[in-house]
Amino acid sequence: MMTHRSIYVIGLWVGMMLIGGFTTSSVAAERYGYEPQRVVDAPTAGMIDRDRLSLSTRTYDGGGTMVFLMYGIKAGKTQAFAVGFSVGADSLVGNGSMKARFNVQAKFRFWNEEHDTWKPALAVGLDMQGYGPYSEEYERYQYKSKGLYGVVSKNWHLGYLNDSNFSFGNLGLHFGLNYAFEQRKDEETGFNAFWGFDKVLWERSVIIKDPCTDRSTRVSQPVVELMGEYDFGLNDDRPDGRFGEPGRQGYLNAGLRVFLFSRWEPEMSQLKPSLILELYARNLNKNNGDVSREFGLSFQTDLQFRIN
Repeated sequence: MMTHRSIYVIGLWVGMMLIGGFTTSSVAAERYGYEPQRVVDAPTAGMIDRDRLSLSTRTYDGGGTMVFLMYGIKAGKTQAFAVGFSVGADSLVGNGSMKARFNVQAKFRFWNEEHDTWKPALAVGLDMQGYGPYSEEYERYQYKSKGLYGVVSKNWHLGYLNDSNFSFGNLGLHFGLNYAFEQRKDEETGFNAFWGFDKVLWERSVIIKDPCTDRSTRVSQPVVELMGEYDFGLNDDRPDGRFGEPGRQGYLNAGLRVFLFSRWEPEMSQLKPSLILELYARNLNKNNGDVSREFGLSFQTDLQFRIN
């Protein structure tokens, strides 16, 4: 049975969806040349472009560091596929014993969003990377991986202020179900649910002049983005409170993305973000210890493999 808190969170998500229904539909990738692949921990239906490499890092408690590497592959006219791996290393910084663990990542999107409709993007994936320090006793990270998951995402551009150049930016909403595989030692169920949002707080317009055609193009570029997510923790509420507290309180996380550098892609007529600073506050409701402050960097670039 879900708690009142879980019901409130679902109600908030539905309410935001209804508000979004009165705004102008937008697909984030077409407006910004960028789709977030995660909120904080929770995956989205966002993808990286074909022949594009995404490399991101993140710190966590105890001097640990994670590295994520994903590569985008075109799977069809509307489908998209990405594969990669992640590495988590406790005590990479500091004087503790360091041990690295490799995990696989894969995502397949078979529904794309559509303009001016309610049709969201839908993706399924495999994410074996948990977060936080690793427990040898329970063979799991402090926060479980999402494992096998399915997620729907929908984006809206909230329009402009009184026909001015001031933009309210993009709002993205995400909801998913997942099955984690780490329940063997902690005797928990594997099924769980999560939701999240990302909201561009500040975007700017940039005029780009194509040196080949001598034509100018006005494009939008995100500068600062706010994220928030709630993991229901249905698979992490042991009675002894070893990890999540009993009562299914879940995990509340938030963060900011700051877009530092972008690269002009003339074929797409877009500025594609290439370097992003990420700041996170994990476990704001203190369900599993204290609040954790983390940061990371994300880098994207084109990388094509050619066989002659």
